[in-house]
Amino acid sequence: MKILSTHELTEEQKNRILDICPDADIHIERDRERMPKHAEGTEILLGGRFDATFLRAAKGLKWIQVTSAGVDRLLFPELVESDVILTNTRGMHAHAIAEHVFAMLLSFEKHMIKYVLAKQAARWERGQSRMLRNKTMAVLGLGSIGSQVAKLAKAFEMTVTGTVRTPRPVPYVDRVYGPEELSRLLPSADYVVICLPLTGETKGYIGRDELALMKPDALLVNIARGNIVEQEALLWALKSGQLRGACLDVFATEPLPSDSPLWQLQNLLITPHVAGVFEEYMEEAMEVFYENLRRYKNNKPLINVVDKKRGY
Repeated sequence: MKILSTHELTEEQKNRILDICPDADIHIERDRERMPKHAEGTEILLGGRFDATFLRAAKGLKWIQVTSAGVDRLLFPELVESDVILTNTRGMHAHAIAEHVFAMLLSFEKHMIKYVLAKQAARWERGQSRMLRNKTMAVLGLGSIGSQVAKLAKAFEMTVTGTVRTPRPVPYVDRVYGPEELSRLLPSADYVVICLPLTGETKGYIGRDELALMKPDALLVNIARGNIVEQEALLWALKSGQLRGACLDVFATEPLPSDSPLWQLQNLLITPHVAGVFEEYMEEAMEVFYENLRRYKNNKPLINVVDKKRGY
């Protein structure tokens, strides 16, 4: 069984794989351009550093385990139309990303950036902060990440609303709406947090019309994908005062170009797509792979299988 990894593997990780599959033939290639040279005979791919050229060459490929939750960049027609199973690590990032959401919100509302700059200048500068308590948070996308955001919001004694494809009761959420009900959801929200996958349906989901529905003193938080929000519409909302501010961890183009007007906005907090990055990341991702490898070897259903047509 040939396993090709686009991640470096420690000896311990290789041994864990061999404990599960003693006949595993493990190869490592981190250079995307060299991937097709390893395609022949590869049955399992670990990692997301591949392209359509590799897929066309990997005739014997059966299963791809990526170490991310988002897979939008990998859904080439060659993969979507194939019988190759695609699994991800959804759910693994929920706690880290939810913490990042509140780190950004608290930094914004408690003026932490201003105080850091004042400290650098040895300047005693006080201000009045806003509390999250008794505010309303709308979570767009109540999957594993959105549900964890909702749970933390409740710990701050917030009212929580949110969207899910098929409306149903969700723990820690006071009111649940369908994805087409933004006109009912957005006007009451003090904070709108985007936790959606990027699909054909969600690209440009938040545009000028949706931003116009929000309160002028609301904050928008995006830790999902940059293309879910129309950038020109967001620039308009932040410059015009339609929105008090925004916290963005993701962008349509990454890294965010140095000449992007977003850098100049004082009411925008930017982090460089790090919400889901944490110290034990690869260890936890490999645990998902080990579990799926056991299942694959024993012809059992894999966990975290992606619906390639839907994109998540």
